This record gives sequence, structure tokens and C-alpha cells, in this order.
Amino acid sequence: MTLIHSVAAADSLPRGTCDADAVRAGSSLLRREASRLSSGFPALQVDVGLYRGSFVQVLVGLSASASLLVVGADRVALGPGGVQDPVVLGVVSGSLAPVLVVPASPRGVGTHQRTVTGHVVVGVDGSAQSSVALMYAAAEADRLGAALRVIMALKSGSAESRTLMDGASASLSKVQTDFPHLAVSWIVDVLRSPVHALMRHSRDAVLLVVGCHGEGARAGRKPGSVTRTLLLCPPCPTLVVPATESP
Repeated sequence: MTLIHSVAAADSLPRGTCDADAVRAGSSLLRREASRLSSGFPALQVDVGLYRGSFVQVLVGLSASASLLVVGADRVALGPGGVQDPVVLGVVSGSLAPVLVVPASPRGVGTHQRTVTGHVVVGVDGSAQSSVALMYAAAEADRLGAALRVIMALKSGSAESRTLMDGASASLSKVQTDFPHLAVSWIVDVLRSPVHALMRHSRDAVLLVVGCHGEGARAGRKPGSVTRTLLLCPPCPTLVVPATESP
């Protein structure tokens, strides 16, 4: 695991802030957090990295060689006009690696593998991206020893419902083939929008898995509307899988 901290460029620091002091403070923070992690997880190798520039740009750049990025949902940065922008949206938009978004008060997911009771939730909408997210969710549920809960929000009686159901059934068959001992439940919610269905059914989840770009979203652009809304107030730790990834 590598802990990252970024320091603004010297000419971007607030008036009266000494660049050397900012660097020392960042280095001290990294040492403290690395020591805290090493104490709690003795077998974990912890490295640190102090970078210059935007936190978002630093993480996006590192995503090319990372297997996972972890970001707190409460991190914000000043955007144009002094508006506070959630850092996680910028990271998710550009990351080449999966991004785990941690709420301010996350429920614990266990210290060791296979110690979790509960559900891993994933949303499917018929898109290729959601199929990738489904396989990621199945792999995580299997690793954690949790059950898998698959959520599909459909408009009752719509013409596309049957096509989406058939596609989801094929994907679920692959999950059951690849993970024969995994407990899987499938919920078709005809009462709620995709956002509200995922929020409702992941309230007791240990992990929510979503694709960065869902049905109708433009690949390579900002996260789809469902993913973006969920990330503004994630109901539980939320894993966002980019379109370029496979489980």
C-alpha cells in the first residue's frame, strides 16, 4: 500500500504560507499515518509518496500503475470561481484503475479475508460496463465471504425490460458458473429510479459496486448520472470500475 499526499506548487500556496513548512507538514503527516497503519497491520508493506500539484492529477497519473485507488468521499478541492468540487468525481473521471470511495463514517468490512457477513451490492442496467461491474462484485463478494445482491431498476411493462432481463440472466449465469458457491440474490425494482434503488438496497451492504459509465453515458467522459449522484453521498464503501478494467 502506498500513502499519497500532495503539496500545492509554491506559487499556488495561500499568502503567508511557507513552502518548506508545507512540505515538512506533508512529510510528517505521511510518516504518522504510515506508522499507524504498520501498527495495526504488521504484515502490510506501507510506502509513502509526497507529490507536487493537484491531488486529483496526482492520483489520476498514478492510476496507470495502480490496482486500486482509495479516496474519501468528503475530500473537496476549490474549482473555478472558488466553488468546492468533490475530489472523488475528478479521480473517477480520469482513473484507469478501480476507485474505492469511502464515506465519512463507513461500516467496517472486517480485518481479514472471509470475515464479512452481509452483502456486496451491484447495479446492472444492460450495459457492457455493468457486466464488468457485476463480475468485479462477484469476485469481491467471494473474496470477502459475503453474499452478492444484484439490483436492476426497470420501468414496469417497458419494451426494453425483457431484453434487459435476458441480458442480465446471461450475466448471472456466468457469475454462477465462475463462483458456484457464491450466494446470489437478484432484485428487480420497478418502483424506484436506478439511483434510489441502489441507495435503498445497499443500506445494509458492506460494498456497492458500480460502473463508471452506465447505459447511455458517453465513454471517456464524466461519470454517468447514476454513478455521479451515488458518489456525492455514497451509502457505503463504493467501488467504481472503469470501462477499461476486467475482473
